[in-house]
Amino acid sequence: MQITKTTKSFYKMQRKQKSLLLLPLTLCSRNDNTEHIYAITNFKHILYGMILLVLFINIFLIMFRLFLLTLLVLSIYSEKCGTPPPAVPFQLRDYMGKWYEMGKYQTPGGGFFERDCSCTESDIGDSQGTTFAYQSCVKNGKRTGINATLLPTDIEGQFVEKFSFNKANYYVIYLDKDYAIEYDCQEQLGVVNYCVHIMARETTIDGKKLE
Repeated sequence: MQITKTTKSFYKMQRKQKSLLLLPLTLCSRNDNTEHIYAITNFKHILYGMILLVLFINIFLIMFRLFLLTLLVLSIYSEKCGTPPPAVPFQLRDYMGKWYEMGKYQTPGGGFFERDCSCTESDIGDSQGTTFAYQSCVKNGKRTGINATLLPTDIEGQFVEKFSFNKANYYVIYLDKDYAIEYDCQEQLGVVNYCVHIMARETTIDGKKLE
């Protein structure tokens, strides 16, 4: 009877030892499987990220090509600035000095500066050989203005009006000692904006002359 109990105890100890020996192997096996799963998951994330990046680049290239095509179409079919003949004869000294605006015709973009303006004036002057045009008006009870340089061209009475932010073609299309008509125009991305200013040396104008 004693031998039997000893034998059973021995067998129980053997089983415990075997289970202890197998436990680390089992844990190691689980760790390897977990690392393998993590590796697969990370690879999928990287693959998805690369696919999304390629799709984004393709979409960007398509949109950029459409943008260039739109600019090309606008440049071909858009309205162009007019090229009226300047006043003949034209003498710059006759155009110098202060002019009062009697009337105007302009597009919304061309008349952006003069929005909500009154009592518009143009001062044409010369500074160290450079011709400038200073346009001012009363806005919100205060006179405000913008300065531009008039760069000469090969044609008398035709200039390039250069501002600090853009430029426009500038034509003096009528000029005498009392009155002048000035036309300026610019093209940007297929959009044409222009102004026509009817000006006088005095603050009033003969109605018949204006007609």
